[in-house]
Amino acid sequence: MDYLIVLRIYTVLSLIFEKLGPFLEDPRYPDNIDDFIAAQTLVLRYQLTNQWKLHVKEGYVIEKYQLEIEYGYVLMNEGGDFVFSCDNVPHHPQVRTFPHHKHRYPKDRFKPTEFSGRCEDFLEEVLWEMTRSQ
Repeated sequence: MDYLIVLRIYTVLSLIFEKLGPFLEDPRYPDNIDDFIAAQTLVLRYQLTNQWKLHVKEGYVIEKYQLEIEYGYVLMNEGGDFVFSCDNVPHHPQVRTFPHHKHRYPKDRFKPTEFSGRCEDFLEEVLWEMTRSQ
């Protein structure tokens, strides 16, 4: 069943390169993909050329022949402050898309909001945030 994890890892990498390739300072595949597969966890950190930082973390469990994904996606600014993040930790049941939700920062000023749970939607919001701030 490792092929499900391999497929997901390459899907996430392809999405990042497709959406953010021109903004990546070092647009290479990670050297440790076999380690990610063995650990059933993908952790990526990219420096974007305009001083934004992107963190993607996914944990994988295979249940009933299905890949279950626990994720946390984060966009940070040049100072290392979180701009927004998306995850599926089940701690905001009031959000319509529970457990999927988005945080804007600072958290004390913004309530968690709906999020689709799709990595490609997170990356689209990253692009929007980067262009909005130019």
